[in-house]
Amino acid sequence: MTKQDNDYERHIFTTMFDLYALPDDFPGFMEASTIYDPYVRIKALEKAFSEAVGEKHFIPYIQLHEFEALLFCGINHLSKLYPGCEKRCEQLTKDLQKVGNPELIDNGPTTAPSKRIIKAIEGEKKIHYNYNKPTTGKSVTKEIGIDELRAKCPHFNEWVERLVNI
Repeated sequence: MTKQDNDYERHIFTTMFDLYALPDDFPGFMEASTIYDPYVRIKALEKAFSEAVGEKHFIPYIQLHEFEALLFCGINHLSKLYPGCEKRCEQLTKDLQKVGNPELIDNGPTTAPSKRIIKAIEGEKKIHYNYNKPTTGKSVTKEIGIDELRAKCPHFNEWVERLVNI
């Protein structure tokens, strides 16, 4: 037995990739593209990715549909960061109510979570671009907190549970 095989070596490797715009040469992509249920599809992709990597310490995670879906857990925090978009953020709340949880906000080229957020913040005319994805994502998810993200996003919660239980 090598030192790397010992149980005390608890190195874990993980990812957080967006499902939205995942390249079609991603492991298992073509097979998974025929699966209708987004949760079953994402599990198939993660399984294929894990098998392709072939490392027992690897835990793949692919976000349904993109990271910005998590921001739908705290839409009110967006309007705090971007005053003046409160009315347009109401549409985000309606979009969320239609699907039930943030991970199910769809992934169309104009309806992906980030596209909806950009539209809410910048409006239709986009006179100037003031939406900063990395800063906004970090700030809003920090305000929401891990407990609420986990409570509202089942697939995200499963990933965190796997990491916590190691």
